[in-house]
Amino acid sequence: MLQIRFARTTDRDAILDLLQEHAIDQSGWRLPVTWWLEQLRGPWAAPADPTALPPDEATLFVVSSGGGIVAVGTFTPAFGTRKAYPVWRLGRTVHASEDLGILHAVQTLQLGHDVHGMSALEILAALPDLAVGTAPAALLESALRHLRAEAKPPATGQVFVRLRGVHAADGSSAFWQTLGRPFCPPALSGLDASGLDQPHWKAGVAELLPRLPVYAAFLPQRAQSEIGQADQALAGFQQGLVRLGLRESGLVDLIDAGPVHVARWHELAV
Repeated sequence: MLQIRFARTTDRDAILDLLQEHAIDQSGWRLPVTWWLEQLRGPWAAPADPTALPPDEATLFVVSSGGGIVAVGTFTPAFGTRKAYPVWRLGRTVHASEDLGILHAVQTLQLGHDVHGMSALEILAALPDLAVGTAPAALLESALRHLRAEAKPPATGQVFVRLRGVHAADGSSAFWQTLGRPFCPPALSGLDASGLDQPHWKAGVAELLPRLPVYAAFLPQRAQSEIGQADQALAGFQQGLVRLGLRESGLVDLIDAGPVHVARWHELAV
């Protein structure tokens, strides 16, 4: 049986081992282990009052089974309230001409801050047997039930989970290479988080990207096909999210266009 609790100082080594060996890249962009090492270096412990967690700060929680830690994640009570967190919002524009007999819908992407103030759940690492079959659903259900009971978020408030998008074998994302890299300086041109040592760096990247709607039709076919698609390795997690009531929201990750699933807390089947 899975047991969930907020992390303690004594969990440091076990957490780092999981992050180094079994990170599952659910979040769309994994912060380097050096960042986590820095976070775990100073004094920290499980919150005395989970209902008073800092709104826009990620709090670590661990999942244990049989006495050992088998997964680690983060929970943020009100995401993006200190530093705006950008996502792409999917839409459609219709081009029509009655004379030509044309009625054509084109997908668009526009930067927005639709997850502002929502709770955020991320599973950062898990043992391999928790990432396949029905295990991801059980893991997510246990985590959401614990967080709802301990942190007591508003029942009508929303929680979101973002999934890593499609990446090639070399780790590259056609979506990022087309709609991210050309607008960024060389230091940010690759899918490499080294040197980006704070969790809100995507807000800085967003400031360099187009502000007006982008026509997906202008992107290469491979990049278009990646929009809203999760990495195949996370199929179990995506199925688990849907089973628990988190639906695809029409929002995708800024970097690799991975899907963002959203639900109100009272809608969850946990």
